[in-house]
Amino acid sequence: MATVQDRASQIREIKNYDAWAKQIWYWRTHLDRFIEEYFKIKLKPSQRVDARIFGLYKSIDLVKNRGAGKTWLIAICLISMGVLYPGSLMAVISGTAEQAVLVIKKIEEKFIGYPDVLREIEASRHNHPVQISAHKGVCFLKNGSKIESYSMGTFRGNRAKILVCDEAPEIKKTDLDAVAKPVTNETRDICIQRSIDDYDSKIISITSACLKNNYFYTSFVEILKRMAAGEDGCFAWAMSYREAVREGISKQSYFDEQRKDMTEEKFKMEYESVFLGAAEGAVFPFELTEKCRTLKDVEIAQPARSTVEYVMSLDIATSLASNADNAVLTTIKLVELENGGYLKQVVRIQSFHGKRLDTLAGEVRKNLVRFPNTIKVIVDMRGIGDAFPQFFGKPWTDPETG
Repeated sequence: MATVQDRASQIREIKNYDAWAKQIWYWRTHLDRFIEEYFKIKLKPSQRVDARIFGLYKSIDLVKNRGAGKTWLIAICLISMGVLYPGSLMAVISGTAEQAVLVIKKIEEKFIGYPDVLREIEASRHNHPVQISAHKGVCFLKNGSKIESYSMGTFRGNRAKILVCDEAPEIKKTDLDAVAKPVTNETRDICIQRSIDDYDSKIISITSACLKNNYFYTSFVEILKRMAAGEDGCFAWAMSYREAVREGISKQSYFDEQRKDMTEEKFKMEYESVFLGAAEGAVFPFELTEKCRTLKDVEIAQPARSTVEYVMSLDIATSLASNADNAVLTTIKLVELENGGYLKQVVRIQSFHGKRLDTLAGEVRKNLVRFPNTIKVIVDMRGIGDAFPQFFGKPWTDPETG
């Protein structure tokens, strides 16, 4: 790495000093134009907005879908800030070191191929532009700026003028609070030595959406409200996968495949930037019901040698109309408690649209084969339900078991 004396020997007189000062000031307030004009890297419309935000504001929460190029964006914005503000210490933190180092890897993979970017990077003694291991990444710039990755546990005690929280919801709020305050009080050494004002320290959180019970959701809403109230220095926004498709960053087919492999709720969080949680005034909080959404032990038939009893209920509907109700067959397990009461557990729900009464009777019989300890079948007998019992007076053979 070059010494201070080496850099000093390379200093030359700058012509048109005032014009360059104006140009640099403009680039600092228009980071997107700097990336395109100086580094000659073409940005998509949404990336221009992201970069402009990155350069202007000090408290930023960005919610972007997976596949939108978040890591790519962080990498080029950090390089740009480091070039425009000499001596900037920039840190990327995440819940794990492996996640944080991805930003440094992106610099190596995507940007050192640009001559104008490579010119600003200080190569190591082994002539490596970027220093990377499995758990650590460092990129030095020739003007004294540095981009370094940390896990949350290793960052404590370090300094940073710009702090990027990658996948912010994975970072514990208590840990973030402990390191955020020192960061916001950081001043570059060059500003201290020359008694000049420094730019505001920045904390940028970028992630896909999360559950509403995560602290990041509260932070996002707070910054959004402050921004809406006209407060300077803060910005928050969320974008879905449709923007990435529209701009050609990702293909629609990729997201179509992802939708097939996950629940609709997970897809909304990962790719539509929707924070999931209980509706306002809901009786049961989302945090409680979410834990019950995925069953680990599914009872699709009565366990062998079980003595537990079951009750079935059938809400009858037979209309073929597209807007008509479905018939619903529900199987409820009765678990006797020590106090003489019963714990009722719904173990199976089946829905049928436009099925005749004889077909529904067959479904009830199939369920009785699955749950032979059923003690009662409750049927809605009003209207068309009056004719339902007659179908149980005829012989029937289970088509599955014979």
